[in-house]
Amino acid sequence: PITAILGMNEIISRHTDDPRILSYSDSISKAGTSLLGIISDILDFSKIEAGKMEIVAQPYSLRGLIGDAYNMIQFRAEEKGLRVHLEVDPSLPSRLVGAELRLKQVITNLLTNAVKYTEKGDITLHLSLVDRWEGTAKFFISVRDTGIGIKSGEMDKLFDAFDRLDIGRTHTIEGSGLGLAICNRIVCMMGSSLRVKSTYNVGSEFYFYLDQEIADDTPIGNFSVARDFYGRHRVRTPVAFTSPDSRILIVDDTPMNLEVISGLLQSAKMQVDTAASGEECLEKFAVCPYDMVFMDYRMPNMDGIETLEALTGRFPEKVQNTPIICLTASAVAGDRERLLAAGFTDYVPKPINIPQMRKVLLKYLPDEKIIASSGMQQNSAKRPIEEQLAEISWLDTTDGIAYCGTPELYLQAVRLFRSNIPQKAGQIEGFLKTRDLENYIVTVHALKSTSKIVGVMDFSEKARRLELAAKDGELDKVRAKTPAFLREYRSLEGKLGQVLEKIKMEETK
Repeated sequence: PITAILGMNEIISRHTDDPRILSYSDSISKAGTSLLGIISDILDFSKIEAGKMEIVAQPYSLRGLIGDAYNMIQFRAEEKGLRVHLEVDPSLPSRLVGAELRLKQVITNLLTNAVKYTEKGDITLHLSLVDRWEGTAKFFISVRDTGIGIKSGEMDKLFDAFDRLDIGRTHTIEGSGLGLAICNRIVCMMGSSLRVKSTYNVGSEFYFYLDQEIADDTPIGNFSVARDFYGRHRVRTPVAFTSPDSRILIVDDTPMNLEVISGLLQSAKMQVDTAASGEECLEKFAVCPYDMVFMDYRMPNMDGIETLEALTGRFPEKVQNTPIICLTASAVAGDRERLLAAGFTDYVPKPINIPQMRKVLLKYLPDEKIIASSGMQQNSAKRPIEEQLAEISWLDTTDGIAYCGTPELYLQAVRLFRSNIPQKAGQIEGFLKTRDLENYIVTVHALKSTSKIVGVMDFSEKARRLELAAKDGELDKVRAKTPAFLREYRSLEGKLGQVLEKIKMEETK
């Protein structure tokens, strides 16, 4: 069901410019992603309990792992006005051998928890080399925060499943209550133990030691967060493309999934056929040449593996020359190896999204059938939207385009931001008049983030300062600064309107 919910929502957001519908779509996306996180936690815990959790050791880049963890957490921290610090020992080996996926899961979960339970101050990720011997490195990993801390009487319940400590202060925080239990089990499976030091109302530190085989002994060295990490992997989607000459077959027994996947492929203008069963797949594969097949793993009568075996038996040469990608929501130990051993070219986990789908298509479709585009066909006489936006000196559009994925989606975000200005400005005035600081903080906090996406960085910084002043209870400062802040906010309606009009005129030439 999550595949259908998130997939259909993605399709809706791409087919409307209505600010109300886009707002609803954004809420669905956030709630759906949150629900997916809870489901994933429950599945992970179930796998651990059943002894099916996969710990696969492979070479990985330590710099890449740290960068991914940093990028996953920085926006959440920024939205709360928190600072994220990295303390990385420059003598650490640059490449190690270990369960990168699970190690990243532990670090990211600890960082996420730190942000959840910290209202002011700092989050610090620390990694240092403790010892090395015969091709092995022992290093220390910790996550520190200046959050609410843990009461000494509740420390023994910290790693219990489905438990939430200090309910009076944490009842509004989302989650399954499984994160730390999962982290603890994973760290134990990697031959270590997760430990904690905490002082109530001061902060906490979660830490563990880990032995990893050295793949490349070159020191990781010193690096700048801004240079090496800020902005890595921030573009949500690969370069947009069309492939009108490509023919794709989608095999899934759920009509909603067929509709969702077909919809996700629609923007690429490919010829898409669907089959609702293994038997129907055999019939269509027999008569049509396909550039790629996406096949569900779990289907009644003939599952994905059985269908692939039948295809291979009847059309061995054709199967050999056609990438057949397995769609699966299952990721227990050994599944990936079993699917690839069965003959699948690759696999895509559910729920499927546009970045995943595009990445696979770009990897396996013939190069000659891929036509690169900026996400929207443009007349050769028209200048790219990025070029037009770059001429607007007061608007920092680079990060906004990267965050939204394409210039067209960025402009859509600008339209939505602009259309909300009168209502949001009135709300802020009303909250200040009635001394409703709680709702004032929530509204200014959201404005801080959305204005950064749009590219009005100075205004975003002013929103951040007002939010912090309101959180600190500095009512006189908030009263003094808000009128000028709102005047600037309202002036953006006209200025952004001019930007949108200029782009529109250029596009209609």
